[in-house]
Amino acid sequence: MDSLDISFFIELARQENGIRSGYDKITGRWRPHKSIEGGNDTIAYGHKLLDNEDFSDGIDDFDAVDLLVRDFNKSWELTQDQWDDNFHERFAKLPQKYKYVLTELAFNSGPLATGGRWKWPKLALAIRNNDDQNVYNESIRYFHNKNNKKQPLLSRSTAICRALGLIFEPLKI
Repeated sequence: MDSLDISFFIELARQENGIRSGYDKITGRWRPHKSIEGGNDTIAYGHKLLDNEDFSDGIDDFDAVDLLVRDFNKSWELTQDQWDDNFHERFAKLPQKYKYVLTELAFNSGPLATGGRWKWPKLALAIRNNDDQNVYNESIRYFHNKNNKKQPLLSRSTAICRALGLIFEPLKI
């Protein structure tokens, strides 16, 4: 991974678990907690526990940040490989802000390509055209509310893009 952008990682940690679910103020340790996506529990800043991981004793702040950086690095490597396999220009040549957008998306959504096919073609086109506005528009994630209505996660997308210095006009809903 390129040099660490601390402001981005501070914002990523805030977006992943700004309310500090699973953190015990008395012991200063993070404990696993239910994941909002379901499946295995999560600990600290969005680390989804693997079946063979045991964090029942909790982890301290240093280990929580270390997990975030290690998980992000894994997503970075996967994203780099998938971009390089799908496009003629190399991931390494992309502007830093776009590398972070793509990697953050993979960090939260999983692989960006499946079976050799890129899953975010409009985002890739916006990146290849250096179009910050459409990079922002295409990087917005959605969720289904309690009434099963699809809604954008605008605050998260906006905060991540601001941390990267992307210039954009927020999406109007």
